[in-house]
Amino acid sequence: MVIHDEIFIAAPPERVWELTEDVEGWPALTPTMTSVGLTSDGPLGPGSTARVKQPRLPSATWTVTDLDPPRRFAWQTRRNGVLMTGSHEIEPTGGGCRNRLSLELEGPGAGALATVARPVLHKAIATENDGFRRAAEGLNRPTYVDEHRVDLDVQATQAWPAVVGFAEHLTGQEHALLSRALGLEPSAGFSVTQREAPRILGLTGRHRFSRYALDFRLVDVPGGSELSAVTYADFPGPLGFAYRSAVIGTRGHVLAVRRMLRKIAATANGDVKHP
Repeated sequence: MVIHDEIFIAAPPERVWELTEDVEGWPALTPTMTSVGLTSDGPLGPGSTARVKQPRLPSATWTVTDLDPPRRFAWQTRRNGVLMTGSHEIEPTGGGCRNRLSLELEGPGAGALATVARPVLHKAIATENDGFRRAAEGLNRPTYVDEHRVDLDVQATQAWPAVVGFAEHLTGQEHALLSRALGLEPSAGFSVTQREAPRILGLTGRHRFSRYALDFRLVDVPGGSELSAVTYADFPGPLGFAYRSAVIGTRGHVLAVRRMLRKIAATANGDVKHP
């Protein structure tokens, strides 16, 4: 049973590898790691061991099983009879690299664990992958929430105007009642804070209960391009927690983001003339 997450990172593979092999630095990249400490002497390599502490889990010793710079890193541990193998695979591609993180579960209890914990494990892996992306690209964002993707029939340069047009539509709307109720800044809810054609368009905003960001990212793939929407948000205090439960917990956020992607895809593919 394998759970994985793969993303494009707009940074040289050597930079991503530098972050990957620095296992003791992982807690600075992702909230899924509390501490990582090497427990073996010498340089990192097959047979090296590390003590890893993760939130709400007992410490575990992970043993490196594969190290192939700058392409692949893998290590293993065993929990409750389940052998877990965590792998990092870096594939160079135009303008950066693709980073694939995977967790393979083996043993008598692997199927049951995957069935029960798959959503939690996938969220953890995706959070870690985004941590490598943010560090490699030098991005400053709130806490990672999720990422959704859609395939387009056109290349990124052709799809870029559709992304820009949708962002202009989104940031040009005024929500007077909602703005007063939530204290939206800006009153449209979003403003464009990053624009790097045709790769990324970043939107940010805030209100009384949250500080958030939404990145639209484009990358060429065989036969077209891939458009992703990456959401980040912090929800401070009890009221922030309640707001998060209402927006994220009910899947309202997921439906809204997927609707955005469908609109942009329709415009990019020529199905409609405007967002």
